[in-house]
Amino acid sequence: MKIYSECYECLTSMSLRTLRYSDADKKTERDIMQRVLRFMGEAGEDSLPVDVVALLMDEIRAQTGVDDPYEILKQISTRDALELYPRMKELVSVSNDPFKTALHIAALGNAIDFGVSDTFEMKEVLEDGLQQNLYAPDADELRSEIKRSPWMLMMGDNAGETVFDRVLIETIHSEIGSIPIKYAVKSNGGLNDAMKKDAVQAGLEKCSEIVETGDGIAGIILNRTSDEFRNLFRSAPLILSKGVGNYEGLSDNLLNTRIYYLFKVKCASMVHELGKDIGTMVLWPH
Repeated sequence: MKIYSECYECLTSMSLRTLRYSDADKKTERDIMQRVLRFMGEAGEDSLPVDVVALLMDEIRAQTGVDDPYEILKQISTRDALELYPRMKELVSVSNDPFKTALHIAALGNAIDFGVSDTFEMKEVLEDGLQQNLYAPDADELRSEIKRSPWMLMMGDNAGETVFDRVLIETIHSEIGSIPIKYAVKSNGGLNDAMKKDAVQAGLEKCSEIVETGDGIAGIILNRTSDEFRNLFRSAPLILSKGVGNYEGLSDNLLNTRIYYLFKVKCASMVHELGKDIGTMVLWPH
């Protein structure tokens, strides 16, 4: 997905928010923001929103030594999500279609995005979100593909959201079959993107094999990932990818057409891209 004009305001506010959590002094903040703004001004038609985030995180690590600016917030959001885990499991257990309900819950978790907002009431993320529909006309097709696939790669997104994803993975195992699932997380901190420690805190090692991308940005840029992860990605018979950042980095990728994206539409650029209103939760095939 290319950069739309509406992306600039969002990327600027996200950069400023991230710098506040990075322990950077004012001069360092100014220097980094100048580089980010200059990069956005020079961005060509092939540039991606995740390219800006990659530059931001590279600069923060290089100039402050802070690898994971959102570390404490990620721990808190995962803890709060775990408190709702029994409620999520209850919702699935009483559903007429547990798989679609678990898909809906996993999509709701994508609202936990500190790149967009500073605070979240986790109970509201779940309970209020359940009142909104999930646009998922391809849910049954995904269910069938899971049944046929020898294994699946699931691309994680944010910490806290990982607990919602755990409910989906456990539901796949109980309702569809014990398909091996590899759950991909970032190797370094990128906004509040989940790292291995966050996935372990969420309990994902109990239901999946946690793998790392080899990079640490919000979203995914394949040529920045490790050789091991690229090989895994290219060999995956089926991919379920969480989050807008992953969609931005992968939606123009032609190496693998077996991808379903699951996320919440959060900005005007995604409205242009998909034709769905802000706040809509979608399962989007590629």
